Amino acid sequence: MTTNSTLRRRRVNLVAVAPLGLVLVAAGCGSSGVAKDVGAGVDMITRAELTAGAANLQQWYESHGTYAGANPGVPNVTLIRADGNSWCLQTSAAHEAGPDGEPSAGLC
Repeated sequence: MTTNSTLRRRRVNLVAVAPLGLVLVAAGCGSSGVAKDVGAGVDMITRAELTAGAANLQQWYESHGTYAGANPGVPNVTLIRADGNSWCLQTSAAHEAGPDGEPSAGLC
């Protein structure tokens, strides 16, 4: 037999859990858009390779005062051009022009 106090406890539990359900539903609604954004343009591995290469070029610049002669030091990443003030790294499908650039689809 269910008592009034048991019903009240169940109602309180339901009211306490309801906001959590709304948060989970709202979070799930935006996930497909995030997946599309990540997949568009430059994939995560290529982005990581270009970012690592850019960090290596910046270390070279700090030591030599130029990007000329630097080596990205990352497989599949080629230094297309480098001079005293700028550079462009490239993979088979993406590039990053720097300094202060962002990985982007396409070539240098």
